[in-house]
Amino acid sequence: MGINYIDNPTSAKRLVAADHFDFPVLPDSGAITQGDFYFSGLPDTVLISSTGHVLAVHSGPTNNAQLASELALAA
Repeated sequence: MGINYIDNPTSAKRLVAADHFDFPVLPDSGAITQGDFYFSGLPDTVLISSTGHVLAVHSGPTNNAQLASELALAA
């Protein structure tokens, strides 16, 4: 799931369409997630278990290899 943090909704929808995201992107125009998760920079990636536990937080850009590694550690 992605979170549109403070961005203009129309611009965010264009980005999602242009980049062919295949996951839901939800709006957060009130910056609730920043306060709840104490994000220090964008983008931020949070790996959350199926039971709701935060398993990993990655601040800054990431790539498929990093995500695969974090997912493997969580399995």
